[in-house]
Amino acid sequence: MDLPPMTRKLTPVAIILIVLGMWQLWQQAPTLAVVNADQWGMTDWLVNYEGGFVRRGLGGFLLYHASQSSQIAANHLAVIVSVIGFLILLIWLYRKATEFFPLAFLFSCAVLGFPVYQYTIVRKDCILLLLLISCLTILRGGWKSWIQWSVVNLSCCCGVLLHETFAFIAFPAIVLTQQSLTFRMMWQRMYYLIPALGCFVVVVFHHGDASTARAIHDSWQGLWIQSNLSPEWLHQPFATIQSIGWTTEQGLLQTKGLLQNGLYQPTAWFCVLLLTFMASVRFLESRHQSKLAEWLQILIFQLICVAPLFLLGVDYGRWIFLWIVSSIILFSSGYRLPQKIAHHALVQSITNRLVLFISYLPRKEWLLLFFGLPILWGLMNFVNASPAGRFLWEMYSLAR
Repeated sequence: MDLPPMTRKLTPVAIILIVLGMWQLWQQAPTLAVVNADQWGMTDWLVNYEGGFVRRGLGGFLLYHASQSSQIAANHLAVIVSVIGFLILLIWLYRKATEFFPLAFLFSCAVLGFPVYQYTIVRKDCILLLLLISCLTILRGGWKSWIQWSVVNLSCCCGVLLHETFAFIAFPAIVLTQQSLTFRMMWQRMYYLIPALGCFVVVVFHHGDASTARAIHDSWQGLWIQSNLSPEWLHQPFATIQSIGWTTEQGLLQTKGLLQNGLYQPTAWFCVLLLTFMASVRFLESRHQSKLAEWLQILIFQLICVAPLFLLGVDYGRWIFLWIVSSIILFSSGYRLPQKIAHHALVQSITNRLVLFISYLPRKEWLLLFFGLPILWGLMNFVNASPAGRFLWEMYSLAR
């Protein structure tokens, strides 16, 4: 059934957000394939299995062999795959999510604007979200059970082997987001998902070490030379490849570093998370306000699922982006919390209080022009993360 025209109405704010987003993409296009020590997104794609099995290695493994057989540089292939992934996600959200959310919100920095304004187009995030969509679509496809779960496990394993964060945004959702779910069905789904869960366990234990990072780095020597990398970086792993060699303690040190300035950064991030939550809830389409409680429950559920990521990594903006977009995907696909959970007295009480609170929040699309979601906290990062802030700062820089 076709959606009513009003669900995809191009408001002035939506047009401004689309134009500014396209402007940003145009500016970034020449630098998307750049390889240097600051390119965490690109080097994430280059992690491969040349040093043995390791987390996040599937993407680099495929790019490594594809580049050798096609003579197309791996960094260019990474850009192609990432951009296609972003565009497919954009099309899916336009077709499915505009029934529930206005275009202005979907093109804001809480959703599609985040990869654009935070230079994370060349990341695996959009691919992971597409794999989540594929799993949810397959589960509702009416296939034979063993075929259905075989394909779901294959998609889940691909997601985990690309990046372990997939397990946090997808596994609980696959097991629990079904309205008629019973405890027997929940255990049955967990049983069916054992191959994917096993894959995640393997990835956790094979997280890599310094020698793995060195082997991966050395396997790309041709690319480093071709990219005119500084000599100092030719002989040592950098960015994401270097982080593969970090111990768990080294990884947690990055998170502990947020507390060096006391409660300033945690407080700032709490405010950003709260603003994102309020914007996401408030911009549910007016004609779907009867589903506000269901949308709130999905948001809270997914936030609980991704919460461990805030301890394991400092890319807080990315975790918030994955939380919001994965929630939109679940809600727009018709997935809801089980009735036994959704109708629990405590859950109902919390939801009703939140619904009452949210009814007092302003619903002004122009506020989205000033809303930004930085990857890492910093006052200027926050200013530059919003469409209006980035535009005004760049105009000021040109005028100086």
